[in-house]
Amino acid sequence: MEYMGNQQYWDQKFCLRTGQLPPEQLLTEELSLFAGKHTVLDLACGDGRNALYLAGQGFQVTAVDFSSSGLERLKGFAAQERLHISTKQMDLSSPEGLEQLGRYDVILCNHYRLLSKTAERLKEHLEQDGILWINGFAECSPDNPSIQPRDLIDRQDYLDAGYQLLSVKEYPVGERHFVRLILSQTDSFAGNQEKC
Repeated sequence: MEYMGNQQYWDQKFCLRTGQLPPEQLLTEELSLFAGKHTVLDLACGDGRNALYLAGQGFQVTAVDFSSSGLERLKGFAAQERLHISTKQMDLSSPEGLEQLGRYDVILCNHYRLLSKTAERLKEHLEQDGILWINGFAECSPDNPSIQPRDLIDRQDYLDAGYQLLSVKEYPVGERHFVRLILSQTDSFAGNQEKC
């Protein structure tokens, strides 16, 4: 899926970017949901703002993106911070590419809408008691014409794939509206739903 631009667009964007963006604020606020978990797969990681944060918190992180420039920046930041993060260059619009991945306690996808068939294949890589943390745009924003309806997070993609929806949070950031989903292959995390 082409999200706000193709691979060349993002390679150029990362080459021009200076500094490192902070991690997703909601992720930092919800870190306790990952208690007892060890391995994290960060999909569409960009230049690694969330991967770096999670590695700094002690998680074993694998970070995936289709942008070689983004992944090179991530590796540079990780080296500066003396963090170990495994990286893989992969186009997430091709579910077959997921075959080279292992299994993880947490799968994270921030600001990218996975294709429904890719979301379904992710079940093969999520531990039985693992959680899927999805966060992204809930509606098109007038101040960002790059966001198209195809980019909006749709919980039905995951329900159709057979995930258990444990928690939904819809929230604004300025004029933009986002949604965060927490899902699992089972309802074993239903007890945490009130904390979300």
